[in-house]
Amino acid sequence: MKKTCFLPILIMITCACNKTTKKLIAGRWNISQMYTSESLEPSLKKLTTEEENNTVFYSNRFIFHKDGTFDINLLQAYLHGNWEYNDREQSLKLTADSSGQTFECHVDSLSLFAMIITPEKKFFQKIGELSDTALLNNVDINTNISHTLVLSFNRETYNNKEKDPYDIANNQWRMQPLQPLNDRQIHARVTNHLNFLRLIFKDALDKEHDAVLYNWFNTPFKLANNGVALKFYEEIKPNWDKNFYDSTEAKEGYELLRKCFSRKINFMQTDNKFLKKVDMLDQMINNMNRN
Repeated sequence: MKKTCFLPILIMITCACNKTTKKLIAGRWNISQMYTSESLEPSLKKLTTEEENNTVFYSNRFIFHKDGTFDINLLQAYLHGNWEYNDREQSLKLTADSSGQTFECHVDSLSLFAMIITPEKKFFQKIGELSDTALLNNVDINTNISHTLVLSFNRETYNNKEKDPYDIANNQWRMQPLQPLNDRQIHARVTNHLNFLRLIFKDALDKEHDAVLYNWFNTPFKLANNGVALKFYEEIKPNWDKNFYDSTEAKEGYELLRKCFSRKINFMQTDNKFLKKVDMLDQMINNMNRN
């Protein structure tokens, strides 16, 4: 019996030793928990229900690609850029494409299935700038102290990056530009957001998921099982503005979204809620492009 139990453990240890640290880091990681480093107390504040408490980080990801690029989605903030690991310092260096900022993360622990990292304080300052203020009310990311993130390995795979909801190609809409956009570029950014929404439902359809969570991104739409509505601009302005060079461009983008409802949307008669959403987004995109 002892030999039977020991064999899987030996295989796991051998596999871990044969892999370099960089190869172990490369992959998709869920955020299991966030702690304040000084006290190791959870940074998650008490929420109204246990279900909310379990889903704050559910769809958040740290994705380190083998080609040295990364996609990070944390508390509705999205960062893309390049990563490199310094084995001597046990340091993970992240360089964000959108701003050129660099962030250092200390790798406290790493195995085949788990990684614990402590990013420098300015990383969370950036996350706070890009995150939804309402969501941050549930999470303590005091930028005067350090935080430690507990990551668990995620086994989901995509053969084609275009099908990956977290890939930069599908998240251009929320990468704030560093220079003004023209009308064509604003239209492309809004279209990218609509295609992103379509993709998350198509992904759920293809993978036969039970549900789609909206807590890892911000959208001006109110999505319900029986339809869709566009929120009032004043309601979404603080977060929508972050996706554009300035508030003037953001308002132009919002007006394009209004055109999604320029023609009646006919909801597909099906019990498959994801298929219905995909068809709904197709009609909305067509409506916007007809005008």
